[in-house]
Amino acid sequence: ASAVLEHLPFPGETIRALLSNVAPGGFFYARHPYIVPMMSAARRFGIAIDFTFPGHLSDIGGAFWRKFIDLAGMKDFSIVCSRPSPVESGFADAPLRTLASFAMKSLWYLSFGAWKFVGGWEVVLKRKA
Repeated sequence: ASAVLEHLPFPGETIRALLSNVAPGGFFYARHPYIVPMMSAARRFGIAIDFTFPGHLSDIGGAFWRKFIDLAGMKDFSIVCSRPSPVESGFADAPLRTLASFAMKSLWYLSFGAWKFVGGWEVVLKRKA
């Protein structure tokens, strides 16, 4: 589910449906934007960044995934990995954006997950065998 869930009005329902099709011992991978913290911070400085409607209807980060398994009753799943998504750009094509992306995502690791300005998120869930 890479770059899909953020376009759905009710991603929780779709995620539950997708997870119900994962075989025992199987994995689920999702990758999506996580930009609301950046938008909120920019707003404090009078900068408007609109990365949401109509293109993106949801912004899903680590807190969502930590709560989702319990709230959705998906107790037969565990989080294998939940972290900032890989940097999409390359130094040859977009050197400044790539450097900024690496820096922002690195701060999440250095802060032991306290840094929220990462731009994207990925998760791997595993269904118990």
